Amino acid sequence: GFTVPVSGGTNGNGDTFVAWNFKAGGAAVTNTDGTITSQVSANPAAGFSVVSYEGNGVSGATVGHGLIDSPSMIIIKNTVENSATGSGTNWRVYHKDLTAGYNIMLNQTNAQSATPAAFTTTPPSSTVFTLGNFVGTNATVSGGSAEYIAYCFAEVEGFSKIGSYVGNGGVNTIVTGFEPAFMLFRAVDIAFPWELVDNKRPDGELNANNSDAERIENTPDFLENGFRLTTERYNNSGQKFIYMAFAADPNAQVPTKADSFNTVIYSGDGTTNNPITGVGFQPDFVWIKPRYIADNHCLHDVVRGIDRALYSNGTNQERVGQTA
Repeated sequence: GFTVPVSGGTNGNGDTFVAWNFKAGGAAVTNTDGTITSQVSANPAAGFSVVSYEGNGVSGATVGHGLIDSPSMIIIKNTVENSATGSGTNWRVYHKDLTAGYNIMLNQTNAQSATPAAFTTTPPSSTVFTLGNFVGTNATVSGGSAEYIAYCFAEVEGFSKIGSYVGNGGVNTIVTGFEPAFMLFRAVDIAFPWELVDNKRPDGELNANNSDAERIENTPDFLENGFRLTTERYNNSGQKFIYMAFAADPNAQVPTKADSFNTVIYSGDGTTNNPITGVGFQPDFVWIKPRYIADNHCLHDVVRGIDRALYSNGTNQERVGQTA
C-alpha cells in the first residue's frame, strides 16, 4: 500500500477517500528509444508506464514509453512552471479512438479538438509516441525545456480494454472480455465530463475534471464479460464515447500481471504517515479523491517523486510536499 500525510486532500480526519492504484516498474530507468530521452517506470505485462521527459519544441519529436505494445491512451501534463510554458497548462489526452490528430483535455469538458495539435496523426508505436507542433499553447506537451509527465496505457487481453462505443439511448452492452473493476470514460464530440466509476463504490460517480463530491447515479452495470448502460446519461443516442477499463481485483497474494491494479477505500485520520493497506502491491501511481467533500484529485507517481501532487481537475503545476 502507501502512506498519506496530514493533508485534507488525501488524509482529512474523518473523511473517506478512494484511491486507484497502478503498478508500473518501480524506480525509473533511462530510455533512449525516442528523439527525446525519457525516464521510464514500466510494467509491460500490465500495459502501463510512467514517463517523464523534457520538451524540445520540435515538431514530430518522439518519446520512448517502455512498453512492448503501442499505447492506446496517453495522459500528459506539464509539471513545472518555466519560461517556455508559464503556469496554467491543460492536461492533454491521446486516445486511439479519437479522430486522428485530435486530443482532448482531462481537466475540461470540451469536445475533442485538433487545436492545439498536441499529437500528430502518427499513432504511437511499440516503442515511442509522437508529439505535435510547438505553437503557442502546444507547450502543454512539447515546450522547449519544459518538464512533462505521461501516463501510458496499452491494452492487455483479459486485463484492460481501451475502446469506444456509440450510445443508443437505451440498453447498450459493451464487451470487454472481462468483468470491469474500474472505468474512466466520456463523450468526445460534445461538452461532457470525465466519469470515474469502480466496483468499490456502487452507483458512485466522480468526475476527473472537477473537484465535486461523489454523486449517486445510475452508473454502468459491470458484467462478467463487459458493462451495460441502461440510461441515456452515459449512452446519449448517436454520441461517441471513449473509455478505459481494468479488470476486477484478483485474490493473488503475490503481485502478478493481473495484480497490477486495485481500488481501495480508506478513512483519513489527519495524522502524519497514515498507512493505507489492502492494495496488494506497492503502487507506482496513485490517484486519490475525497468521496464526500469537494476537493482536488491528487495524482502521485514514483517517477516525479511521491511528495509531488498533480490535480486532474486543474491546470496547476505540481505541488510539492503532499506525500502519498
